[in-house]
Amino acid sequence: ETSHPTADRIYAKVRRATERIRPQLTGCFAQHAPAASADSVARVELTIDETGRVRDTRVHGASSPLEACLVQASRKLVSGAPDTGTVKVAWNLRYRR
Repeated sequence: ETSHPTADRIYAKVRRATERIRPQLTGCFAQHAPAASADSVARVELTIDETGRVRDTRVHGASSPLEACLVQASRKLVSGAPDTGTVKVAWNLRYRR
């Protein structure tokens, strides 16, 4: 959580947006996470630009096929444009079989 009213609004928008793409993100893990792994974690980092579009998506801690799938799914995130400038967003995804 944050402590600044503007930051709180941005956090809430992004949180709702990530919940909307959860099925796609979960599908990536189900399809591409190693079968032997009972628990997988990946970190997604992206920028929401002045128009509300996702830019510069990066994934850390994932195999190449899983990374590509998570990048593609994350680019579908729609949260609306920030009040000013861009917003950098990062979160950890945990998938348990």
